[in-house]
Amino acid sequence: MLIEFRTDHIIYFVPVNLVAKYYEAMLYDGGRKSIPREEFEQNAYVVERTDRALVDYLVHVDKLDWPVCS
Repeated sequence: MLIEFRTDHIIYFVPVNLVAKYYEAMLYDGGRKSIPREEFEQNAYVVERTDRALVDYLVHVDKLDWPVCS
């Protein structure tokens, strides 16, 4: 998932499980409805502009833990 902080011109490649964690906490436990910026800084990847693409998130895909399909 890509999430952009427009005022800072930063795009993060965010693992879906990070968003799911906050969504489930909000839904079932009455948790907060936003994700703290620190979570993105610690658990997501900043997407840089490259010669290949304006939003080159593919360089981070292999960094994620993918389930093994059999």
